[in-house]
Amino acid sequence: NQTVEPYLENFITEALVAELSRSRLVEITENPDLADLRLTGTVDDFKSRAKAYSSVDDITAYTATMKVTSRLVRNADKETLWKGRLSRSEDYQAAVNKNLQLEGERLAARVVSRRLAEDIYAQLLNNF
Repeated sequence: NQTVEPYLENFITEALVAELSRSRLVEITENPDLADLRLTGTVDDFKSRAKAYSSVDDITAYTATMKVTSRLVRNADKETLWKGRLSRSEDYQAAVNKNLQLEGERLAARVVSRRLAEDIYAQLLNNF
């Protein structure tokens, strides 16, 4: 995680494990040395920006955007078989209560993580 936002790497990892676990083409191992391939990545950026305003110029909605870089490497010779940079966004509502707004941002980050996991899996399937 290259951002100041905590837990983003956990959100994307959990989403990727869930996505890959549903596949019959992939077997996940906890020991990376036993794997033929290794999927790694970084969360490069996470921004939350105002998207909509009320008639009195109060922010009413935000857009959360996450950018990630993923890499599939063959363990035997460390060759990179695939590398992709992906980005996804999700809107969430502004709230007067700061804790509610932060929860909305966190939920948006989880949705974005699930969509990025789907995109990464689709890219892997399309390239092999």
